[in-house]
Amino acid sequence: MKNKNADGLRGLAALNVTICHFFCAFLPTMLHYNYPGGFPGNENPSSVFIILTSPLFSLFYNGHFAVVIFFVLSGYVLTIPYFDAPNANLSLQKRLWARYLRLNIPAAASIALSLIVYKLGFYVNFEASEISGSTPWHKDAIASTISATTALTEAVYQSLILGRRTLVPQLWTLRIEFIGSLYLLLFYISKPSRR
Repeated sequence: MKNKNADGLRGLAALNVTICHFFCAFLPTMLHYNYPGGFPGNENPSSVFIILTSPLFSLFYNGHFAVVIFFVLSGYVLTIPYFDAPNANLSLQKRLWARYLRLNIPAAASIALSLIVYKLGFYVNFEASEISGSTPWHKDAIASTISATTALTEAVYQSLILGRRTLVPQLWTLRIEFIGSLYLLLFYISKPSRR
């Protein structure tokens, strides 16, 4: 059964991340107050700019806020069997053992796709960073030299266990998600029933 409320919130969080990445690439000064080390400041800010970069409005395009929502939703969905399933411990144990594959298979596929795009020479992040002014963010997004061995080790375990993200920068959240979900599931498995 799908939880439409959780899916709707997940969709809003995904939109938030998309807007954040758009600003990172094309309007980097909008993110200066949220991430001062990574994005340049606006030397002549207008009153509209000041309002739009205030904490109240920047919440709608602060990617880290959306990532926190993803983590909370993940914890919520992972632990539903504890409250609803007749044999909760068995259901949670299955989720625990399947967690590596559930997270790593899509990550490995995205790393493989990114390696293909890289090897074909379609990444132009260095050139784009010069044009947009988001040099630090774009320049560090994809490394200048990447081997197939690096891609393979990241696809098998490094992105999930160590947080490496040479080919897919967005995988920085994967390690946090994986370790956090293991802690959460182990907590609920070891916790006395219904307490």
